[in-house]
Amino acid sequence: MTHAPRSLSRGHLAATGLVIGLLVSGLLTGCGSSTPGAASQSSPAVQRVTIDVNDSMRFVPSRIDVHPGRVTITLRDVGIVAHDLDIPSLHAVSPTVYGGKTVTMAFQVNTPGTYAFICDFHLTEGMVGTLIVSPAADAGTKP
Repeated sequence: MTHAPRSLSRGHLAATGLVIGLLVSGLLTGCGSSTPGAASQSSPAVQRVTIDVNDSMRFVPSRIDVHPGRVTITLRDVGIVAHDLDIPSLHAVSPTVYGGKTVTMAFQVNTPGTYAFICDFHLTEGMVGTLIVSPAADAGTKP
């Protein structure tokens, strides 16, 4: 048994066209601009930092300079004692790193300022550092 094809009303065709138009528009919008550098302006690069921790209970370096945005810190234990890196005011804590290993933590920092970071295991031994978040160089300028 074969069925005759249903004819579509003008209203149905218009609605179908609208849906297809919205889908195509959404797909094109999701693709981004073909202008070189446009993607980096809308999604800034992740700032990557490596810090060594050691048996002298020190972060090396003990000062990190970044700009607002996404930050990834790799904590590398070059000794044998376990450590972590905790930035209490940003609620960012690394996993514990053990001798000869590395761990990575990622966090977002939006506000320029000075933030203390510590090793929760060795705070009493003075294992502290400073994260300096400076305003972006192009802050306040518009393209």
